[in-house]
Amino acid sequence: MSEYEPPAYEAEVFWGQVKRGISGLVLPENVSDPKSEAVAWQAWHVYLANRDQPTWHFDSERFGDAMRTHWPGLTRVWIERMYWSWTSGIRKADMLTGRRLHFQPG
Repeated sequence: MSEYEPPAYEAEVFWGQVKRGISGLVLPENVSDPKSEAVAWQAWHVYLANRDQPTWHFDSERFGDAMRTHWPGLTRVWIERMYWSWTSGIRKADMLTGRRLHFQPG
């Protein structure tokens, strides 16, 4: 078994992937120095703040629709697990011990 290697952040790799994945996002060509990487982070934050979908903050009015639109597979799993819990009589449980707790709406 190989020795564990913690994940490493490599700015050039990360920003190269971002650049390939998001058209129209203007990033510095070289992000190897801290100043140009700060410019890249600033551009990224502006992009996140100004995009229409998906929103970057939690909004209970649009959360369900956003999840179904952008993460349909995950949403299906959540709904299936919730339905199973409900039909199995589990209303609220301590996930570590499996001990049933009283249902508390809200």
